[in-house]
Amino acid sequence: MAPDRLSRYLCPLVTSIGVGSLLGKGLLCGFCAADGFGITVFNGAGILSVFSPDASTVVGVVRRDRRRDQVSQSTSTTDTNPGTTSHNIFARTYELFNGSLAESNFMVPLRREIVGKARGLVLEVGAGTGLNFSFYQPGQVERVEAIEPDAAMLRYARERLNTARVPITLTQVAVEALPFANETFDSAVTTLVFCSVTDPVRGFREIMRVLKPGGTLLLVEHVRSQGAIAGLVQDALVPVTKLLAGNCHWNRDTAHTVAEVGFQVTFKRDIHSLLMPMILLEARRS
Repeated sequence: MAPDRLSRYLCPLVTSIGVGSLLGKGLLCGFCAADGFGITVFNGAGILSVFSPDASTVVGVVRRDRRRDQVSQSTSTTDTNPGTTSHNIFARTYELFNGSLAESNFMVPLRREIVGKARGLVLEVGAGTGLNFSFYQPGQVERVEAIEPDAAMLRYARERLNTARVPITLTQVAVEALPFANETFDSAVTTLVFCSVTDPVRGFREIMRVLKPGGTLLLVEHVRSQGAIAGLVQDALVPVTKLLAGNCHWNRDTAHTVAEVGFQVTFKRDIHSLLMPMILLEARRS
């Protein structure tokens, strides 16, 4: 789909996620295409919007100089193999939008709900900037081992350790190669992570390996749209989201992958949206 057609199709979404107020402050992130259209805003809730051609000349991870006919990439966000990364500009942009209404009004209740179900010794996969830390409940959580492959994200996460009410240890490692013994954890928590994992099947198998029998996977994720046209739009934009949003594949059917690996799904709630549907999911290791 041509950028101009795509922009006209998605532009109305910007008014629905409360980011219009940022326009005058120059706090935009995303991608400016050569014709001036911007595929923008990946915020803390993982929501995509598109601004019109004259919305901005400066975008979060890419800067377009209107005096030139090129788009310059500031840092790579595409990973071909599991491992550690350092997406400095994306991490900064992600942290910026953590203060948005989409995060406070939409994602915070979801984080509180899913993290509040964690018990015992907990593995947090993809801790990001540490937004889940304050929601772990003393008395039901013994300790949290939080992993994050990205060094830039970890810097923000370390600053949020003081918001936690339970002991948390941070380790820089990818979920595909967890440094923990078999059957270690009672719960595993992951929020807005598996869109960007290089090998999701391998990652979920590793989580299953380190969970105790009967251990629980607690997940919040944006997933593939069930609508045919919306799904095609997601497919078309994956190269952009991979580049600009830390390897994000926003067209993945993560619930199917969880079941495919062998988890028993015990609870699933769908949050319907045209282009950014989400799921809350609980699954048990048999």
